[in-house]
Amino acid sequence: MKKIILKGNYKKIGFQLGQIYRRNGKSFADVKINKDLYAKQLVYYKKYYPELLEELRGIADGGNYDGDKVIYDNLIGEINWYKNKIKKTSCTVFGVKNNFGTFVGRNYDWYPEAKAAMYKYDNPESYSYVAITDSGYFPGAKKENVFYYPDDAINEKGLYIGITFADGPDTSFGLSSSHIRKLIIEKCQSVAEALAMFKKIPVSCPKNFFIADKTGEMAVAEHASGKNYKIIKPENGILIKANHYLDPALVKIDMMLRTHPTTSTFVRYYELLRDINLINPEKIKQDDITKLILNKNSYIRQNSFKDKTIWSLSLDMKKGRYYLYYRGNKREIVI
Repeated sequence: MKKIILKGNYKKIGFQLGQIYRRNGKSFADVKINKDLYAKQLVYYKKYYPELLEELRGIADGGNYDGDKVIYDNLIGEINWYKNKIKKTSCTVFGVKNNFGTFVGRNYDWYPEAKAAMYKYDNPESYSYVAITDSGYFPGAKKENVFYYPDDAINEKGLYIGITFADGPDTSFGLSSSHIRKLIIEKCQSVAEALAMFKKIPVSCPKNFFIADKTGEMAVAEHASGKNYKIIKPENGILIKANHYLDPALVKIDMMLRTHPTTSTFVRYYELLRDINLINPEKIKQDDITKLILNKNSYIRQNSFKDKTIWSLSLDMKKGRYYLYYRGNKREIVI
């Protein structure tokens, strides 16, 4: 896996991305702007994330694209994605906290043909971070569809954020899930700071956000859309997030079983809870986390024609030891 390095302020990094996208053949020519949707979304980005608009203008300059089409496609893209019902129900992320530290395991599951990319974001106007992304892959995607936003990311302050799919009933206006986690990893150094972001900023589409920091704190923000979200904290030092909602209020609106009656989310959740307790959560270390995420006989490791674990992460939050497993290879993540 090649590591891409993006360096400079928001505008300069955007320019570099625009050049990459242009070389890949990416085009925004077919983007049709709905002026009403555009105006409503711009309100939230101007208020909460104007730096991203600078980056998007840089993409337009670097790729010689129409700036409004670039911005519109980025601000509205995820809402359209949800409305088109292009959904998958895998991905598992979990953490265990004990006297040895706080350890996070993660399996990112997507279409079997998807590929991962890693990139370093080195911006003097934000915290630097390393991100892993599926590059915006979806069925039938070609090279020109590639774009870089963090699916998993760890910043220089030791903050980690990752996502799993959620199936709430509605979309709303607000930052996309890609952009809120990008903003968090750029501006926050603790779980508390990240949760403060969710408190003030609406999110456009359902998603689950798993957050951990170098002090060992962990939390999950289960998000429906808008400002409808709940925070899940560890229980007995264990925090597990698959795809179904855990908070009782969100369980009532969870669409998972209605739209995906064969989902493995419940099996993955309870199998993992069982396996953690079989090891003994008070004795778990990073090697145990690695064995859990790489266990081919476990439901949390997907390998079918519909779903496949694309990459895995084993993280020791307190010691700052981060490992990526991709296509049989182990790689240390250095921020």
